[in-house]
Amino acid sequence: NTECIVNTTGNNGMATGGSGDVLCGVIAALCAAGKDPFTAAAVGVWLHGAAGDTAQKSVGAAPMIARDLLRAIGELFEEKEKEEVKHDGV
Repeated sequence: NTECIVNTTGNNGMATGGSGDVLCGVIAALCAAGKDPFTAAAVGVWLHGAAGDTAQKSVGAAPMIARDLLRAIGELFEEKEKEEVKHDGV
């Protein structure tokens, strides 16, 4: 059984030192949280790319550094929490 997932997030600004380390850390964290390796990789790649897209909006592609990706991951989680609170009727 071979699955294939195509990721559509991310941009060329992510081609910077440390970006792969951030990706590895995200996937490892998802594995540690109990996700199976395939799911952890798929979700991790999407999250990493979405963080790159978020970072590009705030700092641009050319000056992006790995720290910008980490900051953007935090922003994405904060947005998700706000959405969940809205849907819970708060």
